[in-house]
Amino acid sequence: MAFELKRGDTCRLSRNLAVDGKQVFERGDEVEVLDIDPDPERPGVKYVVFSAAMGSNVRVRGSDLDRRFCGDCGEPLIQSAYECQECGWVVPGREDQWRETDLARFRNRKYENPDRHGVPMPPWL
Repeated sequence: MAFELKRGDTCRLSRNLAVDGKQVFERGDEVEVLDIDPDPERPGVKYVVFSAAMGSNVRVRGSDLDRRFCGDCGEPLIQSAYECQECGWVVPGREDQWRETDLARFRNRKYENPDRHGVPMPPWL
């Protein structure tokens, strides 16, 4: 995982989660990281959050959690954004989305103006 969450961080669940066949979280549910306690039997499962459906704490993977607030300036993040709209901080774990978006913008320029400045576009774009 490219970043660490801290106790008290508020996150959204990135997918539905079930424990012992019972759905305990739905995608988009907000949770607060209560503790960081790695499960020795399940690598990567270390963030402790409270499940109202179970009435107890549950460990989840970091990849199941999406940040709600900027790790730099603390402003709320847009759920689908790859960077903070206030300070430009790139959300860890979403760097690939940032690269893909920028590459898509570059590729789209190729179609808008293929002979820009008389220089042909590289064949891999």
